[in-house]
Amino acid sequence: STMHDNRNVSEPLRRLKLLTRTKVRNDDTTVMWGYLLLIGTFVFFLLSMHTMIVSKFMPYTGNKILDALKDDKYYHFLIPMLVPVTGLAVYFNWMSMKMFRHN
Repeated sequence: STMHDNRNVSEPLRRLKLLTRTKVRNDDTTVMWGYLLLIGTFVFFLLSMHTMIVSKFMPYTGNKILDALKDDKYYHFLIPMLVPVTGLAVYFNWMSMKMFRHN
């Protein structure tokens, strides 16, 4: 008896079509959603940095919202941290639901 099996290992993978390239249609919106996600992340980052850092060095403007952001000691950290933590909670909830259903 030999220690190595002589079967072609890539045959089961070819049957599952894991290594074959799928055809992508021209109306695929993945690239658009990717750019929208990047732009949204960048805008959220800029607004968060302005709220947490820049607004503390700005003078009082007389605008209630901008002055409230300047004087805030709590919510300017809570809101930017709430978004990624909520995203992670939703992702792990979705992943655990998939694992529960498929096992």
